Amino acid sequence: MKSSTMRELHLRTSEIVRQVAEGESFIIEEHGVPVAETRPISGRLTPRMPDREALIMSGPETMDSGRILEQDRQPSTPITEPMRAIPSFVYSEKRAARMTTDPAKPPDFVTLYRRAFAEYGALALWNMRSLAAPTPEDALVVARALRFEGNLQARRLAEQIEQVCRAAT
Repeated sequence: MKSSTMRELHLRTSEIVRQVAEGESFIIEEHGVPVAETRPISGRLTPRMPDREALIMSGPETMDSGRILEQDRQPSTPITEPMRAIPSFVYSEKRAARMTTDPAKPPDFVTLYRRAFAEYGALALWNMRSLAAPTPEDALVVARALRFEGNLQARRLAEQIEQVCRAAT
């Protein structure tokens, strides 16, 4: 039988309880005077975890049939007729009219400023008010807020705003 002080019990409770569970008894002392005894509960067996390898080896012996591997070696299934019925790109005059060879006009900072409020107003610009006639400095303030408060797309928009504002000054 081991003895332990109140301080040791307080500091090493889990270790002492583990030893008690394994069958050890303890006398707890306070200022050198025994005040309590801890011992395992009699008649109760502590459940032990089974040995994993022994458990696996005790099971029936199994062998790989190889069927899965054979199926994996088969060529992929051919395209069926219903899949061919999916409509593909259809040429239309309306689409052709929208397509131009002219380079796209880069957006100005006012357009990007308004886009920032339209897309990220509640998310990243919750403490700002949209101005009717923003200046490049106003747009840079919005870009900074997008960088700090926004997600990845907001940060990309902030980068565009910064590039356009630098080009405008």
